[in-house]
Amino acid sequence: MGTQTLIARYGRWLVALVFVWQIGVGGGGSVASFVPDSAAADVPFAGDDTFQVGPTFVTDPATVPVMIDRAYGPLADDAGHLRADLLGKSVAPDASLEVATADGAQPAFAVAINGVAAPGAWQPLGGGAYRITVPTTLLLFPQVGDASRSLTPRANAVTLSGASASLNWLRLIVPGTPPALLMAGADFSCGTPGPSEPTETWDDWGRWLTADGVPYAAPARDGRLTIVDQLPSLDNGYALLRRAYGPDRPGLSPRVTLVGYSMGGLVARLWASQHPGVVTQFMVIATPNAGTDAAANFFTVFLSRCAAGALHDLTPFFVAAFNGRVDLSHYWDPDPATLHITTIAGIPLTGERTDGVVAEESASALPYAAHLTWAPDAGGRAFSLHATIPHVEKIYTALRAWTHFTDPLRDGRTR
Repeated sequence: MGTQTLIARYGRWLVALVFVWQIGVGGGGSVASFVPDSAAADVPFAGDDTFQVGPTFVTDPATVPVMIDRAYGPLADDAGHLRADLLGKSVAPDASLEVATADGAQPAFAVAINGVAAPGAWQPLGGGAYRITVPTTLLLFPQVGDASRSLTPRANAVTLSGASASLNWLRLIVPGTPPALLMAGADFSCGTPGPSEPTETWDDWGRWLTADGVPYAAPARDGRLTIVDQLPSLDNGYALLRRAYGPDRPGLSPRVTLVGYSMGGLVARLWASQHPGVVTQFMVIATPNAGTDAAANFFTVFLSRCAAGALHDLTPFFVAAFNGRVDLSHYWDPDPATLHITTIAGIPLTGERTDGVVAEESASALPYAAHLTWAPDAGGRAFSLHATIPHVEKIYTALRAWTHFTDPLRDGRTR
């Protein structure tokens, strides 16, 4: 990377991916069910507390069908095993099975997943809860859905044998990488009205994300419209991620990495403010976070007369008011926002402090964000730098190293 300004990080923010459904007793025993004790809250992937219940007696042996209702990427076979190259990349190599016993005693039963014994021993977590490590290779996952077909949850048979117990709850935790939601910038053309695919902006990011095993959506948008009028594009992209990667159930909000380029960073910031708790990492690339004087330039207005809405919302006057209304400084409390918001500014080697459209000062204008500055290895003026930035692999790799957005998120309750 040519030039970087780094702000110290204070640690990782971790999130639980929890799957708790029904428990059935095998071997001729009676059937007991784990059911939600309250309505589902708006929580990541599945509810931590939502699916906890009162004491349930489990006989020996007991078979627990745990439904995984999130896709973690392409499968290696129809049975539901993940591709091996995803393990340790976008999916943690080890998952964990957790139980809370009614009497607080360590479980005496052994565990098998889909007929294969889980190695290791129960480890105490405190509060009567215990964990055993489960190799991710033993688990079966849903096939990725698409725009016309939601994914179908995949059952995993968890067999508990060797002892009976009263359990308060049981859950399977599988750390995985959140999908990415990408928002392109303004469109100053006078072409056919309506949304257009942002292929020219995100083709390289799509290739890099796929190589890292990270699912993504880059929704079509009409970049000539105002910030507010472009919000439905992100809604559509998020809805696609829910259908394809799940879970697509009321009250459950899959978390995402949110990336915005140029004006798309402003649209993404407004969308994030309307979806609390959904965004894990927010990266804005060459975004005029203090507006751009180019939006009020006579020649710009004349040549881009078909994009009056976008130009209006890019002026420094409008963006100053927008910043007062759309503030993410407390979005991730108690974490500092600098752990979750990163801006990228581009500057040429000539000494100009602008990428030709967005000044470095504007790109770095969010006081609660971490700021990176990139300069190309070769010379040249700033005129065309703005359009180049989303195609620079060094920027992608620097953001990956800085934010760890391609790493699986682990359980924040028991880290």
